[in-house]
Amino acid sequence: MRHVENLLKDILAGLTESRSPSYLMRQMFDMQQGFCKGTWTDLMKPVVANLTTEDMMNIVAYTASQMP
Repeated sequence: MRHVENLLKDILAGLTESRSPSYLMRQMFDMQQGFCKGTWTDLMKPVVANLTTEDMMNIVAYTASQMP
């Protein structure tokens, strides 16, 4: 399980490194609604499926606070 956690952390770091908070919010919303058809979409759909708008805002706020 530790390997999966590290992998997800690395993926998230790579995705957030050069993205604005509004972009991340839109991507999660689009994945949840089925509008996004990117490479990682099938992996992310179950992750975002039950998130509320508030959950997504909290995730975006946290990732933005971690940006250099």
